[in-house]
Amino acid sequence: MASLPNASAKSFTASIAFVPYGQCDITKAALWGHLFKMDGDRPTVQPEQAQEDNLEKLAKDAGVDVAKMKTDMQACSSWLESSKSTLGPFGVNGTPAFFINGRYINGAQPFEEFDKVIQEELAKADKVIADGSVKPADYYDKQIVAKGLKKVKGRFED
Repeated sequence: MASLPNASAKSFTASIAFVPYGQCDITKAALWGHLFKMDGDRPTVQPEQAQEDNLEKLAKDAGVDVAKMKTDMQACSSWLESSKSTLGPFGVNGTPAFFINGRYINGAQPFEEFDKVIQEELAKADKVIADGSVKPADYYDKQIVAKGLKKVKGRFED
């Protein structure tokens, strides 16, 4: 895969490299301790372990069916590329990425960050519904989807 110009793009590339290996639970369990180390309460990638030949050796040593792992990797590659193409225009260039009522949350965040955004979105919904502007069943379609961005503006776009 071609290298990309900035750190966030590189992290997306790294995610694409790792996700196929992690599709199967046994593969995840076998490789997790070798690929990541804990930095406080967050796992960080050990890039020196992430070379393809090393991943295959680690998987084989752990008893993973390497041929099946390679087949699984090929099967999800197009899905990953499609996800990258689809989500890139919305500013997503890494994993994990979350949208809560169209609000983007980048990366692994503490529970409190998610709770804060969810509570804010619930308060907005409650207000619009209480005003009678929209029926509860129509809120998401009319207030989120219909008003949502189809693309995030680039740095040099007006």
